Amino acid sequence: MNLGGVADGYKNQVEQIFSTPAAPAIRNEVKKYLNVADMEGPEQLEELQQLVRALEAYKKNIDMPEDSFEKAALALALVRREKSLQ
Repeated sequence: MNLGGVADGYKNQVEQIFSTPAAPAIRNEVKKYLNVADMEGPEQLEELQQLVRALEAYKKNIDMPEDSFEKAALALALVRREKSLQ
């Protein structure tokens, strides 16, 4: 399955993350990466990995997967949701 397809599976978790007390700060981090939603391939993955690193500061509020591909998928799901709110 591709990254976008895996990201679709994180919709419920994204809603939970966006309802935590840290949501405003998390959303501010995610906003920096809105362009990632329009990217593909290695460039997109690299940007998503940067977002994942930025989100480590909020690990109490985000149940981050172990697998790096899954982390990128969750990050993409966060970006997509934030972009939909713009």
